[in-house]
Amino acid sequence: MAKTITLSNTKLQSIVITSLINKDGVPSGSASNINYVVCDDKGQDALFKNSQKYTSESEYTDDIMSENAEKHLKAFMEEMRKLMVEREEL
Repeated sequence: MAKTITLSNTKLQSIVITSLINKDGVPSGSASNINYVVCDDKGQDALFKNSQKYTSESEYTDDIMSENAEKHLKAFMEEMRKLMVEREEL
């Protein structure tokens, strides 16, 4: 279920985290894609923005996320995997 969260003058629209696989089928890091809207002083949508970043082990050399962001992303992914295994009894 989609949910909109407003932080300051920013509405977070979506966060997508993708595990990357290289052409040989070997895992090669992750990508995060964040869509958000910046609001004006009256709360009206003013500007749609998108941010895409990659973890350091990916094959992409541009738009690498910071070390701190990567640490948090990996911790989040690990916790989500645990919850999925627990919930789905995998």
